[in-house]
Amino acid sequence: MSSFSYKQSMVSSIDFPAAIDGLFATSGTDSNIFLSFEGYLNFPSENATSICLTSNSESRSKLMLNERRVIDSSMHGDECHQLSSHGLKKVKVMYLEYQIDRNQSYPSLELTWKTPFSSELEHIGASEWLKVSAEGK
Repeated sequence: MSSFSYKQSMVSSIDFPAAIDGLFATSGTDSNIFLSFEGYLNFPSENATSICLTSNSESRSKLMLNERRVIDSSMHGDECHQLSSHGLKKVKVMYLEYQIDRNQSYPSLELTWKTPFSSELEHIGASEWLKVSAEGK
């Protein structure tokens, strides 16, 4: 019989650079990590917006917008998706860290975007995330 440990916490952004102290994000561990983030973002313009996931470890990450998978990556570095629609979207990020060889890399995960109003990729800050009830109000 196996035992699983779960920890819930609230974070203001998905900005977890590699930490050599061995603790990743709010998990309290550095291996066998599964993280799931959910929230709502208002994409501000009909013009193209890029949303990117960045990881530097042997991990698997997914980005879903309105329940549609737009990034499914096991790569190091940035993986981006171009949006041409605007408005409120449900965002879900899933991350699985399964490599524990710390001679290679430490886990990291970042969610960034570039809107028509910015000149470079920016972290999506707490003020960008919206509180939406289950009924969407």
